Amino acid sequence: MVTVEQVQNLITQIPSKQLPIAYKLLLNLVAKPPTEIDAVTLMQLPLAERRRILRQQAAAAIADYQADDERMAWQVGDFFDDQAQDEAQDETK
Repeated sequence: MVTVEQVQNLITQIPSKQLPIAYKLLLNLVAKPPTEIDAVTLMQLPLAERRRILRQQAAAAIADYQADDERMAWQVGDFFDDQAQDEAQDETK
């Protein structure tokens, strides 16, 4: 079993640039208690309950996805510029 002391020790070793990521992860773990359910158990639930759980998980995923500025920063780039350049090069061939 992992102890509080072990977690605290690891936290002290995190580079300062990575602290915001660690903080968000820990905050998320504290704010949203895990609601794990395996696929077999999920499929055994009534359809209405399965749909409710999946709607909840989808909403949480959307919120996490949209709130992740770091993901947005690396994902937003010159993809479209590269694609346009590739298409322009293809047209000149």
